[in-house]
Order: sequence, then structure tokens, then C-alpha cells
Amino acid sequence: MNNETEATIMVFILVAILVFDSIKLILSVFEKGIVKDRRELLMQKSKAELKSMLNGVVGISRHTKPQLVELLLM
Repeated sequence: MNNETEATIMVFILVAILVFDSIKLILSVFEKGIVKDRRELLMQKSKAELKSMLNGVVGISRHTKPQLVELLLM
């Protein structure tokens, strides 16, 4: 084959791969969702990080991690 034919075939292969990946990504949205729950994201943080996010709030040292998350969500 000549170079023009090989280049054309490579372009079509690359386009096919991109289309396949795009379809796979779109279908994964239905399974995973677009937006993560904010409560889950905050529960992954450490207690010290949550306290630093609540700077200026009085009496947060005695709160548990779920209570700190609730304060942040209010």
C-alpha cells in the first residue's frame, strides 16, 4: 500500500477508537452518575480538615465527624 492509503486507514482507526471511548463514557454516566453526593465527599475528609473548614464556629471541638459534616451542610 502507499502512504496515503495507510494514513487514511490510521485516521479511521483513531476515529473509531475515539467514538468507542466516547460511547463508553456516556454509558458510564448512567451507572456512576454525574454529581457525587456532597455528604460522601465530606465524610472522606479527616476530622481536622472538617474543623479547618468550620473556622470561626464556636464549640466544634466536641463534635463527632458526622456532626461536623452536618454543620457544613447547613
